[in-house]
Amino acid sequence: MPDIWHALNCWMGTRAAQNWLLLANLVAVSVYVCLTRKIKNAAIEQTEGLSRPVVTAAFERNVPSVRGPSKLRLRNVGNGPALAVSWKLLDDPRQHSEAPCGEFAYIEAHGAEERAFDYSSSPMKYVVECLFEGASGSKYRSRTELSANGSPMTFLQTRI
Repeated sequence: MPDIWHALNCWMGTRAAQNWLLLANLVAVSVYVCLTRKIKNAAIEQTEGLSRPVVTAAFERNVPSVRGPSKLRLRNVGNGPALAVSWKLLDDPRQHSEAPCGEFAYIEAHGAEERAFDYSSSPMKYVVECLFEGASGSKYRSRTELSANGSPMTFLQTRI
């Protein structure tokens, strides 16, 4: 190793060799930091995947095909708790301020919460949007499109 150091000193001078070695060290440390960051993000995603909440919605009418009291059931089918859950009914013909909405402090994993309200109209479909957090602090948005009879048609969940 001293032969290489001596050769560099002779060829470039002491300061130039030190500068090149410092630059090489900077590049190596920068690559190490980037790779460590990727490993950290992968570990976080893996941990969240083990305890991710997934909130879906469904209506349960007291008497099918009759307007009146109905229950919106939010169900957490995921493996982790859903915290600070808020929901609202989109595409509702009522004024925005009167459209049904609500909040729950949490819905435990594989648990359900429900809220009763009255229908004033019967559109062909309903869209229920839920905003909630996972135990790791990640925020999610789910949208469940429900048919007029209250059964789920489509479901989409995204991380926000």
